[in-house]
Amino acid sequence: MKILFVCTGNICRSPMAAAYFNYLCKSANKKNIIADSAGIYAYNDNSPSVEAVKTMAKYKIDITKHNSKPITEKLISSSNIIIVMTNIHKKSIIATGIPINDKKIYLLNHFNGGDKDIFDPYGGNSKTYEVCFCEMKKALDNLFLDIDKL
Repeated sequence: MKILFVCTGNICRSPMAAAYFNYLCKSANKKNIIADSAGIYAYNDNSPSVEAVKTMAKYKIDITKHNSKPITEKLISSSNIIIVMTNIHKKSIIATGIPINDKKIYLLNHFNGGDKDIFDPYGGNSKTYEVCFCEMKKALDNLFLDIDKL
């Protein structure tokens, strides 16, 4: 199963989410699940933000080798589940005209029982990133527990 996490620039939220989700899968020996990430307005090969790297290092997860990439038809079609950070991201994917079953696109906070967007920490300080990741972490933990039901 392939899960694609999508945010805006693919240097903050989606790489943190994918790295953490891959960490959960590896810890549970779920080798059949792979998480990747992309951005709606991402450029190729940008490094993750410094604060995203610092935040993930607190959880002993290294994202320094991450290179940003834009969302593509190939990424969309090869993913079983697409997890977006905001409702605008979902609308943007659907608006591309790429054939997709919109039932395979979920807002990350859906797994926290809500429909609130995950705010973009870009430009913020360490505390901003930590708050953002803690919100994502709760949803990612719930997604991990429910992944076999999707």
